[in-house]
Amino acid sequence: MDRKELKRRYDELLADIETAEMFDGRKSGVDVYTCDDCGFQFYTRYKDKGVTPFTVRCHNCTHGRATHDDTISPSNAAFLGVKIHEWVRPTFEQLLKLDEGTIEHVLNGGLVLDEELKTFNPMKREYKFRGKCKQTGEWVYGDLEHRRVNGRTLIHSYTNDGYPDYCLEVIPETVAQFTGLKDKKGNEIYDGHILNVKFSDGSGCENLVGWDEKHACFGCMDKYAYQSIAEGFDYAKFDGDLLKTYLENAVTFVVIGNIHDNHEFLSNNAQEENSILSMRISDCDLSVRALCCLKNAGISTVGELIKCNKNYLLKYRNFGKKSLAEIEDFLESNGLNWSMENRK
Repeated sequence: MDRKELKRRYDELLADIETAEMFDGRKSGVDVYTCDDCGFQFYTRYKDKGVTPFTVRCHNCTHGRATHDDTISPSNAAFLGVKIHEWVRPTFEQLLKLDEGTIEHVLNGGLVLDEELKTFNPMKREYKFRGKCKQTGEWVYGDLEHRRVNGRTLIHSYTNDGYPDYCLEVIPETVAQFTGLKDKKGNEIYDGHILNVKFSDGSGCENLVGWDEKHACFGCMDKYAYQSIAEGFDYAKFDGDLLKTYLENAVTFVVIGNIHDNHEFLSNNAQEENSILSMRISDCDLSVRALCCLKNAGISTVGELIKCNKNYLLKYRNFGKKSLAEIEDFLESNGLNWSMENRK
């Protein structure tokens, strides 16, 4: 289909879409998609009128399929504090950059997620992980697998030809995801890495790479306070990756360590925090209802708790907003928050 024909069909779509007899999702709530493989949940709402798929590729593991399995009210979504992606209609110029199947989907009234139209698409970066081998203590790299039956965490590595190389059990607490970025020396940057960052005005700092729940992407945090460094950003240039945006303002940035091998980079407060993260849930000052719900969710330590998605917990029986508020008060009293590590 040539450009002229594409433009004709696109203009017809814009002229007819508002009067077309189809579901108008702009009047509904926030849709919840859950991955069948990893359990990751993400949230969407309609910005434009159109058709959306019932299943989409998972934003987290990329190989699983996320299914629309729930719709919540905007007020509940605001209470959970989750990032909401929008279903939008591409402009004609954006349409030209899409693949043939997606173009036909759009011309038939379909919408696409706003994330897929940004310059940087987190779903297109390379997904791989690393972790410390349980037997040798060495870092191993590859695909991540959690075996629910025996609770083992494995990393699978492959040769350059695509053949299996090794499959090793790793220490779960050391598992880190590749951010898709490399430092000035060509080293891959992973979650948990400590960066030495220098700016054009001569200033410099050491930052910890971590997950920013508010923006649903990797970011840089003050390695002592564990607070996301987001102030002073030009959000007009924010393209979906907080870490990338932050480092683009730097003259140079180099990996100088990680939180597992270089404890000297952590302050006393951070070390105390690590001991809190290893605390068993049964030893926490929580109500019986909250403790039972966390046990049913398979959460045994505080460290595992802050990795959970809030909505994931709310799906368990007898776990409501009151229990969630109780847990948030507990986290706050211990200097913790959900945004430190969120993976489920």
